[in-house]
Amino acid sequence: MQDQAEHFAADIRWLLRHKDEFVQVSCPACDSEKVRGVLEKYGLVYAVAPIGGTMYMNPDLLRRYSKCTIPDRRTMPIGISTFFRV
Repeated sequence: MQDQAEHFAADIRWLLRHKDEFVQVSCPACDSEKVRGVLEKYGLVYAVAPIGGTMYMNPDLLRRYSKCTIPDRRTMPIGISTFFRV
C-alpha cells in the first residue's frame, strides 16, 4: 500500500509540474464544452459533463502525453452511444 501512495504522489507532482502545458478540452465522451459542475482536488480541476455525467480533468494535458485515446465520435463507424453504452 505504501508503494501505491508513493506512485500516486509522484503522478500528482508530475502533473503539477506540467500544468503550464494544460489546455481546455471538451468532454471525452460526448464532446460537450458545457460543464455541470467543477471539482478541484490536489491542485487539479475536474469538470462534469451535463450529458452522462462524465468527470474529466479540464484543463488537461496536451495529447502528446496521452498513452491512450478515445476515438473521435465524428469519425467512429459506430454510434457514440454504442461505444460508451449511454
